[in-house]
Amino acid sequence: MCNLPYVFSTFVGERSGVIEKLVNSSKFDSCRQGCIVQARLLTEVVPRFPAKAVIVPLPTIPAHIRQRGYDHTLVLAREIGRMRKAPVLQVLLRANQDIQHGASRKQRFEQAKRAFSIHVALDTHTTYVLVDDVVTTGASVRYAAEALLQAGAGAVWVAATSRQPIVPKLAKSK
Repeated sequence: MCNLPYVFSTFVGERSGVIEKLVNSSKFDSCRQGCIVQARLLTEVVPRFPAKAVIVPLPTIPAHIRQRGYDHTLVLAREIGRMRKAPVLQVLLRANQDIQHGASRKQRFEQAKRAFSIHVALDTHTTYVLVDDVVTTGASVRYAAEALLQAGAGAVWVAATSRQPIVPKLAKSK
């Protein structure tokens, strides 16, 4: 059995087709409107938040913020917060600047283990909704959720626009 540090997770869909184009527009083409559309889609699939809920964007590394001109997960979180009338707090800090794009599954987990820190105590009666655009291996949301729980979060939910489809490795022919 898999012990995940969050009690709920949801995705709009797999990162393919229209969803892939939408995510890529905000991630690689600096299209803020793509974040707004993602937030609208997420509010359709995420059930009503618990009475005490706070939205937490998964932090983006500074190099990607400079490249895009904005923090796409923060824009996504703020729009969800506006639509759901829930506060948004940037309590997670990036402890490293590792780039996960192109990293292996093992590398992603090693990077994510040391990627997040929190320097404030969290409310044990509050659910923290961790927001991201893409979940590939689950390493980032796992270790971010663990950091939230270690800082005192009562519970953690994960809401992401998409999950990366798993592509099976083909056997090498002899």
